[in-house]
Amino acid sequence: YDPAKSKLGHRTSKFMIPVDKYDKAGNLICSYKTIIDAAKDNNISNTQIYKVVTGILKSTGGFVYKQVA
Repeated sequence: YDPAKSKLGHRTSKFMIPVDKYDKAGNLICSYKTIIDAAKDNNISNTQIYKVVTGILKSTGGFVYKQVA
């Protein structure tokens, strides 16, 4: 994914990164193509998941989200 080539606005490009969803014990639950997909599937805001991925929050909605390496 290249944010510079995104047709979406610069405000949403940060939500286009792939993420994995883990339970608090560290078990992989699901993988998502984008933070937006994860947010829709889990009824959590894009921003909350982004804050977990960037380390501002430890978890949201009872799960931990990590950027796919």
